[in-house]
Amino acid sequence: MGGPGRKLRELIGRGETVLAAGCYDPLTAKLAERLGFEAAYLGAGTVGYILNVTEAMITVTEMATAIRQVTQKTRIPLIVDGATGFGEPLHTMRTVREYERAGAAAIEIEDQIVPKRAHHHKGVEHLVPLEAMVDKVKAAVAAREDADFIIIARTNAMRNEGLSQAIERGRAYRQAGADMILVGGRTREEAELLHREIGAPLVTFAMPGMVERLNIAVKDMAKIGYPLLLEPHAALISAFRAVRDTMRELKETGTTSLDPAEVTAIMQEINQAVDLPDYWRLEELTVEKPAR
Repeated sequence: MGGPGRKLRELIGRGETVLAAGCYDPLTAKLAERLGFEAAYLGAGTVGYILNVTEAMITVTEMATAIRQVTQKTRIPLIVDGATGFGEPLHTMRTVREYERAGAAAIEIEDQIVPKRAHHHKGVEHLVPLEAMVDKVKAAVAAREDADFIIIARTNAMRNEGLSQAIERGRAYRQAGADMILVGGRTREEAELLHREIGAPLVTFAMPGMVERLNIAVKDMAKIGYPLLLEPHAALISAFRAVRDTMRELKETGTTSLDPAEVTAIMQEINQAVDLPDYWRLEELTVEKPAR
């Protein structure tokens, strides 16, 4: 059967676009799986927000814990944000091993400076020299224990340095052993050029407006060299908005306008997602079985 990396490689190898749903905990990952997504994505930024510290202050241990919690409850491959590898090549080596042993199928490592700055949330992304990132990619490739574990090297050069530099970095990371390169084109022509010039399968984010500007359907992205798309934070944003609105209403009125029938129905869905019926059945056969 193979491990999670093998499963993801097989999905990507079909020639169809794999859309990985962004999750932030086991419940959202399980929901993605139940809705038919074939892969999930766990972003360091999302985990950072959940812990109320942002990505710049997240640790490899916190990420490994989050990975393990998700992979113990789901079967679909999990792609995980490895940020900057959490340090130099030595630290990148440990990050890869922690992620792989926690059950991830793939790690994404980017070429920003270490330690990462909170300013990246404002679009300020200071890149490390190309050679420094090449060393990290080589360390990541050497560190994996399963050859099927996927190494995704991400470059932010498109926004910081331009198209030609993004191609140069993408080529170098591919030659260093990266299985895939995360880089997005601003137009379809750029996206196709990136794939052609880098010579590797590419990855990009499926955020509002990012795929639409390429004038191509999500399902057809594999045809222009993008077999894997990552949706990073729609679940977090949607959940925050819903909870904020409900809490505001509760504070202002002392109650909520949630429909009782809908509450019951959603609770039943949650119960199914956490396998509560299986737990009930176990208890009915043991501690809750009828007295004779």
